[in-house]
Amino acid sequence: MSNSTEWTTEDLRGYIEYIEEDLDDIGEYIMDQYNMDYSNREEHWAYFAAAVHNYLRTQVSYYDQHDGYRRPRTTWEHGGRCGDQCILAASIFSSYGYPWRIVNVESPQYDRIHALLEVGFPEEKGLSESGVRDGLAKFYQANPVDHGRISRNYAWKDIMFYPMDTEYSDWVGGIQNLVDSGFAEQYSDGTWGWTKHRRNLDAAFDGHRTFIGEEIYS
Repeated sequence: MSNSTEWTTEDLRGYIEYIEEDLDDIGEYIMDQYNMDYSNREEHWAYFAAAVHNYLRTQVSYYDQHDGYRRPRTTWEHGGRCGDQCILAASIFSSYGYPWRIVNVESPQYDRIHALLEVGFPEEKGLSESGVRDGLAKFYQANPVDHGRISRNYAWKDIMFYPMDTEYSDWVGGIQNLVDSGFAEQYSDGTWGWTKHRRNLDAAFDGHRTFIGEEIYS
């Protein structure tokens, strides 16, 4: 996403209706494409999130020769830029009750603003960090996908968020390419964060309602 196509708060409000489109049929299709070998709730949540990310990353093309943002089914069929792919992924997750957060970050290294989605795992559903991490790893071992460290972002409303960027990351929770590209930075204590986080341009869904911009963090 370049500076000329930066999301605005009004863009986000206008595209919430796109994100609320029911895409459970697409979710079912994606599940059918993978070996969904899970045995408990945590693995089920992790498997589905990993399947959605892997399918969109490998099968939905990146296409930026269009104005505005695309409805999720248009992106599914014809591809789209990073914001479009966020809308598509968020729509799929909303259909299944998954929280999500669209994050806008800037890389000083490339002078570029990029939108990516973080998928949420709510603790109120009995999910734990270790269980989600193990479930994600099990998906990647079963399908298979080479993966490295699985990292999560900070929690919000007792929801654990994992970055699942379809442009820069090969697995859910993979941040190394985002670090290498200047969108994220790793700290000496082993934690990480976004380099320049445009919080006013973010959107999030907690499983019940949608939040826009700074109200996510207030």
